[in-house]
Amino acid sequence: TIALTFAIIAVISIVHIYRTKSLIQELSHSIQSLATGSFDIMLNDNVDTELKDIAVSFNSLVENIKNKDQLLNTIKEETFANIFKKGVAFLKEMKLDEAQACFTVMIMYKPQSFASLFNLGVCFAKKGDFAQALGYLNKAKEVNPDNELVMRYIEKLKTIQ
Repeated sequence: TIALTFAIIAVISIVHIYRTKSLIQELSHSIQSLATGSFDIMLNDNVDTELKDIAVSFNSLVENIKNKDQLLNTIKEETFANIFKKGVAFLKEMKLDEAQACFTVMIMYKPQSFASLFNLGVCFAKKGDFAQALGYLNKAKEVNPDNELVMRYIEKLKTIQ
């Protein structure tokens, strides 16, 4: 009976060690995924009490990070929209340096923004820097080759140069 007791304890210990090792490996892989920006991960929390606490805590952490990431993205997009609107307002008011700054910031973060490229080209044209204006308008044309307004601006600037 002593041998049977030791055998049972050994089997229970091996099972517990295996389950712990599996959760730790799963946790390690999940942390690596989280570090690369993948938030679609959840640990299996149908395990022993001690291990369940770890899994539940990790899953809660992932959910918090996901929510904060979504909030940051929303704030960032609202900020960019406000910068762009401010640039348009400056352009209309002929505050060309301020408009140029706004559209330049937009292009730094969104290099393929047709509207920012176009408006920066218009800004440079109004400042009399036709070479810069053509450069940005041609980039806008690459993003949106069918835009008639860009084509008219480019043709008009080519005749001025």
